[in-house]
Parts: sequence; structure tokens; C-alpha cells
Amino acid sequence: MHTSRRRFLAAAAAGLALPSMSARAASPRRLVVLFAEGGWDVSFCMDPKFSSDQVDGPDFDEDPGNPDDREALQTFGTGGGIPIAVNDFKRPAVSGYFSRWADRTAVVNGVWMGAIAHATARVRILTGTQNQANPSFAAITGHELGEALPLGSIDLSGGSYSGYLSASTGQVGYQSQIKALMIDDAAFPAPAGADYTLPLYQADDADRALLSARLSRRVTEVRPRWDDAGKNRAMLDGRAEALIRASRFRAEGASTIEKLRLGAAASLIEQADLAVDFLGGDLCRAVTLDSRRYWDTHDNNALQHDNFQALFEGIDHLVTRLDETGLLNDTLVVVVSEFTRTPTLNSGQGKDHWPHGSVLLAGGNVRGGRTYGGTDDRLESRKIDLQTGEVDDGGHLNKYDNLASGILHALDIDPGPWYPTISPFVAPFG
Repeated sequence: MHTSRRRFLAAAAAGLALPSMSARAASPRRLVVLFAEGGWDVSFCMDPKFSSDQVDGPDFDEDPGNPDDREALQTFGTGGGIPIAVNDFKRPAVSGYFSRWADRTAVVNGVWMGAIAHATARVRILTGTQNQANPSFAAITGHELGEALPLGSIDLSGGSYSGYLSASTGQVGYQSQIKALMIDDAAFPAPAGADYTLPLYQADDADRALLSARLSRRVTEVRPRWDDAGKNRAMLDGRAEALIRASRFRAEGASTIEKLRLGAAASLIEQADLAVDFLGGDLCRAVTLDSRRYWDTHDNNALQHDNFQALFEGIDHLVTRLDETGLLNDTLVVVVSEFTRTPTLNSGQGKDHWPHGSVLLAGGNVRGGRTYGGTDDRLESRKIDLQTGEVDDGGHLNKYDNLASGILHALDIDPGPWYPTISPFVAPFG
């Protein structure tokens, strides 16, 4: 069991205020991960290839009869520049975002995934490993930095990975189901034609106290038989920790959860507002969001235009809210997808899966205003210097695990225990 869990349980058992980590107390680190599920086409934005005749980029969709529908390459930021594919007719939110936030933003191109299956690549980019039983770097961040809070991390996406850190991780549910668990007068509607209403049973505080006491006794009862100082002990301690955290989150997070629309998936804008509330209210240290867009454009790659428009509206809203609430300097925003799309269009005017990708970083201690890494004219990852981010044919591929390790490093978390053999990608972080 990690030291932070032992401290958490010891403090709770003693009835004391949960401890915070003194080195971070003055300026707590926070993380927001935004996932674009399905595989975005980075040539539409962060990795433009207008000069390559081997990539079918967004210019293939231009309407020759509309002079406003034109693709262009524009460089933003003062840190060396971020070249971005822009089209203010189809994707005005992209240029709007970079015009406002380029100097607080970095783009990383050429992140190597080594996989083209959705589930496999998703596990890699979110956990930094090849095992879906492992926690995401968001769950790790919450576990390490959220020791004193009701929860470490909260998943609004419906698809993150908590692994063996589930005790410190909360999931809202794709249809905001947590609201029905936390708010007594919130309930899903009964099926059409039913002669009853939901909930069929409503627990009160006394019921919840009895249940919590029973579960706590059960942990105490089985510990002498199953506490082996290994996995069983970790499971028992995790159960005890989960009970404490659930009680605290119910007490401290109800007013924020009340904003959810029960039975509906929160939009990206709604998720961004909730993330700011969760982080600003010290309910957790990490939040995972979902773009709520369909990116797997095998049949019609032109859908990427609307997707990027909606995505950057959401990113702009998130970063603006973090800035307005004074959280941006201490919050790292990481926007990822599981991979990108093939360089060329298929017969259905769509694109298939390609095992490389880009990442957008914002806020926190990001060295903004520039692009790190790179790809060749076929959108294949090039080797780089992991310390500087410069393309270096004698360097290393910047893989999903280097990225995850680097993110922990940027948050003042020692990546060694989590990625013991992996060199962290540290170039974008000051």
C-alpha cells in the first residue's frame, strides 16, 4: 500500500483532519484530461501537412464556389511559434483559441502509440501502459495529490481507468447516475406505463450510517484471515478508504453534483464547468472529460471540421474558466486522442487508423507558444530529444509511456514508482 493511503486511513481512524502534503500546500497541482474518443485527424489542426503530397488534409474539402472556405497555415505564439491549420469559415474556434491562449499552450506532434485498435491505443495513451488493469495518469495524479480531499480524481468521461486506485477515484456515470445516489430527491423516471415511481426505496442518513458501519465491520472481520501484507491488504485498505471518501464526497460535493442533468450525458461545456467547480472546491485534484464527438470518421472525414470546431469551443471555455477562477497557473490541461487518421482518404472519403498522434498541453507550467516533436511527410513519428523536444534522428521515439511519465513529472509527482524504466518527456514543462 502506498504511504499516502496509510496516512489517509490513520488520520481518518484518529478522527483527525486529513493531512495535506506540505510541499504542495501553498500551490496545489491539478490536472484536467480531455479525451477525443475515436481518433482525430491532426492534419486538420495541430500537425498541418499542406506542403506534403502524401497527406490528404482539410484542403481536400474546400468548396471552390465559396471564397471564404479556404484552408491556411497560421503560426501562433511567441515561444517559437505553433503552426496550425486554420479555416475561419469551418473552424473559427481553432484560430480563436490559439489567438488567445497560444502562449499558454504547447503542441506535441509525433507521439507514437504503436497500436491501431481503439481499446488498445486508448489504454496506452491514458495509462501510459499496455494493461487496462493499470490506473490512468489522472487516477495516479489524484491518488498522489488528493490525499486530503474527498476524492483524488473524478471521471466525467465514462471511460477512464482507475485500476487498483479505485478507492480514490469517483465516476459520475455516462448518464450522470451519481446524482441519483447523492441527491435524495433526484430519480430516474419510471418506464412508460409503469404504475410506480422511482426510487422504489430511498435511504436516509440513518440507513447510510448503518450500511457504512456494516461494511466497516466486515473489513475488520476478514482482515485477520486475509491481511497478507500484499494484494489482499491493499484491497481491504481500499475498501476502508472508499467508505471514508464516499461519505466525505456526499457531504461536500452535493451542491456541485446537483448541477448534473440526471439521465443525460453532460456536454463538453457542462463538463468543463463541473471540472472547474470540482477543482476549485477542493473536491479532487484531477478530472477526466470527454469531447462528446464522433471522431472515428472511416466514411466521411469531413466531419472532422465540426468536431474540431466543437472541441476548441470547449477547450477555450475550460481554459478561460480556469483563468477567471485563478486556477490556470496550477492546472495542467492535457488534450489527447487514441491515435490519428491515415494520411490519405479511402474509397468512402474517410480515413482509417494511424498509430501516431498529437497532444495539446495548456496552463500549469507549460512552456507555451511552440510545437515539440514532429512527424515526417507521411505523418509518421520522428525521433526526438526527450529533454528539448527537438527532432533528433539519434534520439528516441516519444511514446505514450514517455508522455505519461513526463506528465507526472510536470505535476511534481515522482514517475519512478509508476513508470520505473521509462524516460519522462519533460521538454514542454518548466
